[in-house]
Amino acid sequence: MIGQVLEIMMSEQLMTTQDIAREVGIQPETLSDVIELLVRRGLVEEVGPSCEMNEHCGSCPSASSCSMSQSSGKQWRVTKRGEMFVRKTRK
Repeated sequence: MIGQVLEIMMSEQLMTTQDIAREVGIQPETLSDVIELLVRRGLVEEVGPSCEMNEHCGSCPSASSCSMSQSSGKQWRVTKRGEMFVRKTRK
């Protein structure tokens, strides 16, 4: 399950935590616990919003597909260590 979450997070598609949880087949609360574990292990790190319009989501043309407008505003990035973990688990 951890590898699956990391692979989804590595994809180019923006997804909410609810979308990721649904894709993996777990509850969003469980996913939050998994993300906390991934952060503690150094596989994922929280990053700030990359969109300068985050205060103006209603006027943004990408609001319907953007994770910033549909979630708590937290965004995550898989670290190099996380990428290596995924590569190892694919073998």
